[in-house]
Amino acid sequence: MGKRVGTAKWYENQKRWQIKVQKDGERRTFTSSTPGRTGQREANAKADEWLDEDVVAPNVRVRDLYEDFRKEVDENAGTSMRRQVNSIGNVWILPALGNKKAARLCDHDIQRILDKAAAMGRSKKTIQDINGVINKFLKYCRRRKATTYRPEEVQIPASARLKGKSVLQPSDFIKLFNVDTYKYYGKLVREPYINAYRFAVLTGMRPGELRGLRREDVKGDRVFIRQAINDYGETTQGKNENAIRSFVMSKLAIQVMQDQLARWDGEFVFDMPSPEVYRRHWDRFCKHNDLQRITPYEMRHTFVSVVKRLPAGEVKPLVGHSADMDTFGIYGHALEGEDEELASSVNELFENTNSIFAHCVKLSNNDIEVFKKLNIKVAHCPISNLKLGCGIADISKMIENDIIVSLGTDGQGSGSNLDMFETMKFTGLLQKGINENPKLLPAYEILKLATINGAKALNKDNLIGSIEEGKLADLIILDLSDIILQPINDIFSDIVYNAKGTNVITTIIGGNILMENRKLLNINENEVIKDCTDILNSKK
Repeated sequence: MGKRVGTAKWYENQKRWQIKVQKDGERRTFTSSTPGRTGQREANAKADEWLDEDVVAPNVRVRDLYEDFRKEVDENAGTSMRRQVNSIGNVWILPALGNKKAARLCDHDIQRILDKAAAMGRSKKTIQDINGVINKFLKYCRRRKATTYRPEEVQIPASARLKGKSVLQPSDFIKLFNVDTYKYYGKLVREPYINAYRFAVLTGMRPGELRGLRREDVKGDRVFIRQAINDYGETTQGKNENAIRSFVMSKLAIQVMQDQLARWDGEFVFDMPSPEVYRRHWDRFCKHNDLQRITPYEMRHTFVSVVKRLPAGEVKPLVGHSADMDTFGIYGHALEGEDEELASSVNELFENTNSIFAHCVKLSNNDIEVFKKLNIKVAHCPISNLKLGCGIADISKMIENDIIVSLGTDGQGSGSNLDMFETMKFTGLLQKGINENPKLLPAYEILKLATINGAKALNKDNLIGSIEEGKLADLIILDLSDIILQPINDIFSDIVYNAKGTNVITTIIGGNILMENRKLLNINENEVIKDCTDILNSKK
């Protein structure tokens, strides 16, 4: 029996579609002068008809073959595949193709099913599953010699919607790696699967892979993923040929793994009796600790989102994706000699948060501990917080815990004139007031918040923030002769509590003088005022 391995091509000079096929050493050409894809299908159909002359069962209908296909799947496949074949067959394949002869199937038949699914709003993933089952069925039909048909130009409709995936946000990471409890019947208890959650986010392992991970699969800093346990309790070899893989754990992943192995001594690393119990615990943990509500599988998407700064070729082996899969778009073996370096890269991505949190008016003692542990910096905006009525940040307590606090003005909508001198003054007065301690936060320390601490928050304290040899000339010059600054008893107190923005006579940024003797050198003030006035008037 022969088979068509190509498709008809359009020959402009002859104004026709043409395809050449071969069977049992004989070669024939089939054509169609009908323009468009209809003509292409006609030429292909003629070729298929000739090739199908040797089909053993040319009159067998799809419904009969599908029943036999279903029985074969029942005998050889897992529960998940059996359910998928039954569901997709009953809903999509048999209603559309049940009465058609298998020998007469063509691309148009398959495309019509996929297009209908897209038109009904089915997700891209669902349509891909439908197409996958169809292809498995057609492969079975070819084995039965009921057809020689192989889909050639069938495509997933461009209109197929991608089902949105949610991922954990930076604030969720902080909670996940620093909180391990939730309330159960009024009592605070430790989350039994906390290490599984953390390991999933740090490695991108699928829930089934976590469930199937054995102690013997962990060798030093390397994890060997050799199996998975699906939702039905069946042990499988993974989702695809790339699922069997190994990788080197990042430093954080090693810490989580060591803690888990110390707490649990069973055969499997994570004691997960069922996916449903795992999901229920995760939902409860998220609800109690106010985490983004994502599914356990979406922890895998979280991992891919975090490491997306790495080249796709480095990420695919970690998560067990095939080479042609759009890893980053949708959401194996690490190359020999590169996996240690890769683990280091992942570690850096998770550890180097370099985060600056603004306002922080509601931090608990536990939050402060977390901030200290993760080296999170704080931008304190007292005037904005007061104007919005959202609270007062106790930065004194943060400073006591070695958290780097800098000062900010927020935007003009809530920060008014953006005067940093006013910000320094309010900072000092508020901390003394809420703590009922006039000696708290001396003026010199407040000035540091506005200068060197701002540079530290931006990781630029080697360049700016203080007047030192080798640093950029970022500075202002104040007119200390102003009556409001007299008499000068404590220069730091004078600057913090008495000075105003109008006392600045010269501004230098990076060695460049931008304002000298209160005159802007690079900006025409009158033009700026006019432009702003025009914009304001245009909105009235």
